[in-house]
Amino acid sequence: MIQLNSCLFSFDNSGVFLVRCIRVFNNRSKLGSFLIVSVKTTRYNNKVKLKINKGSVLIASLLKITLPSVNFSGLKLKSSINGVILLNKQYQPISSRVFGVITRKTKLGGLKKISLSGVVI
Repeated sequence: MIQLNSCLFSFDNSGVFLVRCIRVFNNRSKLGSFLIVSVKTTRYNNKVKLKINKGSVLIASLLKITLPSVNFSGLKLKSSINGVILLNKQYQPISSRVFGVITRKTKLGGLKKISLSGVVI
């Protein structure tokens, strides 16, 4: 369950490693739901100049959660860590690539996210 001050991993190539949750929209933490997050750490420690700095506030979409989600067929999907994709103000991904596997439930958030990933379950 994602709540206030939860630490989440970023699964895109924006240069952000860890983010901290500030607010969850609709008090739900389902796949594809939107969050407001603050950047906690970046992948590169001041070696590369990034567009996103530490402490900046962004919108994110949940990509993976540790809470098991059940499909209509009865298949339970569960991830080992919580992960997000960072979005801009127009709810479009900041990055050009998404790492890892994306479930089809995130299609509710938009097809752009699915097209950036390599593997879809």
